[in-house]
Amino acid sequence: MGTDVEVGVAVVGGGQGCLELLQLFDHFRLEEFRGRILGVADVNPKAPGIAYARKKGLITTTDFTEFYSCPDIEVMIELTGDNRLLEQIYRTKPTYLKVIDHVGARLFWDLMKLKADKRARDILESTRDAFVLVNRVGRIMQYNKAAVQMFGDSGQYLAGKNIWELGREIFGLEGVKTLAKGDQKVCNLIAFQGAKREFPAEVCFFSVEIDEEDCLVLSIRDVSERWRAQQEISRLHRYEMLCNSVAAEFALSSDVEATIRNALQMIGENFGAERVSLWYISPRSQRLFLKGEWYPAGRKPRNYRDLVMAQKFPFLWENVKAGDIIKVYNSDVLPEPDRTNLAGVGVRTLVGLPVIGKGTPWGVLLLENSETRLWSDAEVESLATIVNIMQNSIQREEAQYALRESEALYQEMVDKSLTGIYIIQNGSFFFVNRRMAEMFGYTTEEMSRQEPLNLVHPEDREMVTEKICQRLDGSVPSVHYTFRGVRKDGAEVWLECMGTRVIIRGRPAIIGNMVDVTERVQNERIRIMMFEAITMLAVGMVEQRDPYTAGHQRRVAEIAVAIGRQMGLSESRLEGLRLAGLIHDIGKFAVPIEILTKPGKLRPSEFEFIRLHSQVGAELLAEVPFPWDIASIITQHHERLDGSGYPAGLRGDEIYLEARILAVADVLEAMSSHRPY
Repeated sequence: MGTDVEVGVAVVGGGQGCLELLQLFDHFRLEEFRGRILGVADVNPKAPGIAYARKKGLITTTDFTEFYSCPDIEVMIELTGDNRLLEQIYRTKPTYLKVIDHVGARLFWDLMKLKADKRARDILESTRDAFVLVNRVGRIMQYNKAAVQMFGDSGQYLAGKNIWELGREIFGLEGVKTLAKGDQKVCNLIAFQGAKREFPAEVCFFSVEIDEEDCLVLSIRDVSERWRAQQEISRLHRYEMLCNSVAAEFALSSDVEATIRNALQMIGENFGAERVSLWYISPRSQRLFLKGEWYPAGRKPRNYRDLVMAQKFPFLWENVKAGDIIKVYNSDVLPEPDRTNLAGVGVRTLVGLPVIGKGTPWGVLLLENSETRLWSDAEVESLATIVNIMQNSIQREEAQYALRESEALYQEMVDKSLTGIYIIQNGSFFFVNRRMAEMFGYTTEEMSRQEPLNLVHPEDREMVTEKICQRLDGSVPSVHYTFRGVRKDGAEVWLECMGTRVIIRGRPAIIGNMVDVTERVQNERIRIMMFEAITMLAVGMVEQRDPYTAGHQRRVAEIAVAIGRQMGLSESRLEGLRLAGLIHDIGKFAVPIEILTKPGKLRPSEFEFIRLHSQVGAELLAEVPFPWDIASIITQHHERLDGSGYPAGLRGDEIYLEARILAVADVLEAMSSHRPY
C-alpha cells in the first residue's frame, strides 16, 4: 500500500471489536497506516459497530457483498471469527480486494494500539492538564507529568493511592461529594481551597477500557487564566452597569438623600464592603458630618456622634483634608491613635475616595471591612469614576438647593420686612413689597399702579424729584432724605427714604427702602417744644434775678445763630446753638446777687464766684436729654483760643466750635450794652 493515498477499508462484523476499531481510527492518526473506514456490514442491524458507523455517516449493510460494487474499498477486515463466512469472502471477493481475517486483525489491532498508546502517552505528557488513570477499585495506576506538577507534594507519590483520598486532599470533602454524584460531565471546583496554591479547576471523569479492564480517567484543568479573564470581563460589565445605574439614579432623582442611600447600597453590594458612608468635611469644626450610610441587613448602625476626625483619627483627617485617596489594607500599620480607634470601631480595611467640590475637598466616600482585604487599582479606579458621578450630581443639587433657599429666604425677608422696599424704573413702580404698600394704605397690587410722585406731599415734590434725578443720572450714587407722603385716605405721613442706582434689564432704576418716621417726627417736635419751654423758663428766671442783663441771652443767641448760618452750619446745629445761647448764663443762680449787680471793679475773690457760673450751668443741665451737647457748650463759652479763658484753659480746636461762636457773640453783645460796672 502506498503511503500518500488513503486506503478504503470495510469491516465485516459490527460487534464490540468493530466499535473499538472505529474509535481507534477516529481518535488517532497513524502515519504507518493511512486507512479510512468507509463501511460496516453485519447481519444484526443493531450491533454496536453498526450503530456507531451509522452515526458517523458510513456505509452500513447486512450483506458484505454490497462492498464489492464500491471501488474505493480496497481492504476488507473480517472480525466475526466465523471460518465459513471467511471462506465465502475469499470465494466471492474481487481480485483487487485484500482480506485481513480476525487473526490478522488482532495482530493489526495490537500494533495500532501500541502506536496509539505511545502517541497518547506523548500527548498526555506534553499537555498542561493533569490526567490520572484509576482502576476499578479506585487505585491510581498511571498519571502524567502535569499531575505531579499540579498537585505538588500530593503528586509525588500518586501510584497506588486511593483516588478518593487524593480527591479530599485536592478538592475537600464537598468537592469529592460533587464528583461522586456523577450527574455532571464537567465540574468546576476550587483546588486546594484555602491554601497558597489555590486555583479554580475544571474536573471531569470518563470511562475507558484498557486491556479488557474497565478504568476511569480523572482529568483536571487549571482554568485560573480563563477564570481571571471571565472575572475581569464580569467585573468591567458589573462596574459599567453600576456606573450607569448611579448616573441614572442622580439624573432622575427628586430626593437627593434617598438617591445617596441607594447609590451607597449599590456600591456596597457590588464591591463587597461591609459599610459604605458619605461624609461632608467641616474644616472650621474639624469634623466630618455624615451625609449617608449603608450597611447589610443584620449589622448594627454605628454611633458617629463622637467621631471627631482631627482628634481621634489625625492621620486619616490629614489625608481627607488634602483630598488624597486612602487605602488601608491592614489598620495595624497605621500610627496611633488611628490604629487603636479604628480597631475600636471594628475596622481593619478602609478605602476612602475624595469628593471634590469647587476645586477643594468637599467630602469623602469610605468603604469599610472588618477583615484584611486587598483592593486592586482597577477597583479603586472604578470607585473613583462612580464618585465623580456622585460629586457632580451632589454639587449641582446643593447649588440648586442653595439657590432655592436663598430665593425663598430673600422673598420671605422682602415680604415680611418692617421696611418698605421699592424699585422705580421709567417713572413707575417696578416692584413694591407688602410693607411699602401698607405705609400708604394700599394693597400691593394697587400700589404698583400708582405714580410715585403722586404719593409725595405737593410741598415736597420738587425736593423728591431732584433726589430721584440725582440718582438716575449717576451724579449721586445714593441719597438719604425725609419727606411727607400722602396716604390713600389723604392723611400725611413722614417717611425716611434711602435709595441707590442700579441697572435692571439693561436700564437704570432706583432701588430703595422707606421707613415710616411719623411718630418719631411728632415726638421730636414735642421734645423740641418742651426744650424750648424749659429754655424760655430758665431765661426768664435769669433775667428776673439780673435785670441789668435782661435780654442779653436772647441777643447772644440771635448773634450766635447769625454767625453759625454764615459759617454754613446745618439747621440742626443752629438750633442747638440757639438753645445754648438762650441759657448760657443759667449758672449765675450760684452767684450772689450783690456781686452780679455790683458797680465798679470786682475783687479777685468776687471774680472767682463769677467764673463758677459756666461750670454750675453745665452741672444744672447735665441730666437734661438735649439732642445736642448743650452742657459742654455752656462749660466752654468763656474759653479763649490762646488758652487764657476759663474754667479749663483750653486752646484752639480743643474748644467746641459752638462754644467759640458763643464766646464771640457773648463778648459782642456785652460790649454793645450798658452794664453798671
